[in-house]
Amino acid sequence: MEGLRGWLRRGHRARQRRPGTRWIALEPLEPRIMMTTVDVAVVPVAEPSPDDSTTLPTALMDADFGETYFVELWVQDVGPGVGVTGGQVDLSYTTALANATTVFNDDFDLFPSGTIDDDPGMVDDLGGGSTTGGLGIGANFARLAYVQVQATADGQAVYSLAPGSLQFSLFGIGNIDFAEVDLTDAATVTHHGEVRTVTLNPLKDNTIYEDDMGVVSNGSGEHLFAGTSTIAAQRALMAFDIASVIPAGSTILTSTVTLHMSRTLSALETVSLHRVKADWGEGASNAVGTEIGGADVAPGDATWQHAFFGTEPWATPGGEFTTLARATRDVEGIGDYSWGSFSVTQDVQRWLDGEIANYGWILI
Repeated sequence: MEGLRGWLRRGHRARQRRPGTRWIALEPLEPRIMMTTVDVAVVPVAEPSPDDSTTLPTALMDADFGETYFVELWVQDVGPGVGVTGGQVDLSYTTALANATTVFNDDFDLFPSGTIDDDPGMVDDLGGGSTTGGLGIGANFARLAYVQVQATADGQAVYSLAPGSLQFSLFGIGNIDFAEVDLTDAATVTHHGEVRTVTLNPLKDNTIYEDDMGVVSNGSGEHLFAGTSTIAAQRALMAFDIASVIPAGSTILTSTVTLHMSRTLSALETVSLHRVKADWGEGASNAVGTEIGGADVAPGDATWQHAFFGTEPWATPGGEFTTLARATRDVEGIGDYSWGSFSVTQDVQRWLDGEIANYGWILI
């Protein structure tokens, strides 16, 4: 080193004396390489592993709605090989899909810890210490702690790790920095089978009235009409926004269309529900009074002749729909009536899955 008198050797001081100056001491810096010494694994399981197990269990991948399972945390000394004597981690989970209920510290049972905070989906400071020396040596793992959870909704629950309040410690060495602990592992469990009852109001509806010109409709009226009145035959169109309410991938168990009959002029009648095969419109036409005769058609309304008045006619007057009814129902008197069948359920399932376009049903 030019201009520096004296000597410099690794592990020694180099000193320089000049008249009127102080001694200068240079100390070498010892580089430190941070490396992983403890690995932490997250393993969901259907049932808890036996106490004192040393091998990772088979991970649970799926759970039914309402089912209880367990999330185990396993540690392994992948560094000096002296074993883990304790530590704490924070376990986070998808709180919208799972509910943590109980913490267990069967193996690291010295000063066991773990506090469930369900609002953010966190088990804080999960872990404990060992009373038998270092665990998880070599190819062996040791279970740090585990949590019982319940599947509360459909979807993919995610479990991940973060440092807890207390550092990990190794036998004969003491505490190690969290930078030397691998907390990158995560696990997912897919929840299935939640049974929900969903009630939908129509996205759009309309009544079409039999007329040769196709100039009568009731897109914005208060009532729907089906059957034949003293004026003309009427058919009720209705469509529902299935995909905005029911999650994709859901299984439809049963579907029912329920309507309230508020007025009738006839005795017992059979009314049938058919799946519509073309799109149609709900315009601003609004019948007054009893609404039985309809109103003058407005742009975009469905009519007996038009799917969309002014732009698109029906291929067949009266609407395009399946020949066979999806469900039939005898109606008589004021009250609620429902149309439900395997075919109605199949319509909703196929609409949800995108197999066919959702244009709703027509009641005739």
